[in-house]
Amino acid sequence: MHFEVKLRKSLAVYDFIEQAIKDSKGKKCPAVVMRRDRGEWLLMMRLSDTPSFIQSLAAAQQEQQGSMMHLTETNQYGLQASIQSTVGQ
Repeated sequence: MHFEVKLRKSLAVYDFIEQAIKDSKGKKCPAVVMRRDRGEWLLMMRLSDTPSFIQSLAAAQQEQQGSMMHLTETNQYGLQASIQSTVGQ
């Protein structure tokens, strides 16, 4: 895994996560999915929300084990990203 760490006085993307935090009302894990035109999709969330995010993903996967569409994409590093959604909903 490679981490790129940035420390700047201001980053415009903080407005996005602050809106997600406000909209989640403390009941759900706030996250922002974004991309620039024709760019790759990115996920932004607070590092402290990672355990809750992983638990939510696992719970959603268990709930939706019935009829699902499962898409898997392998990136340039050989890591697979999976997208699952319930078919017909």
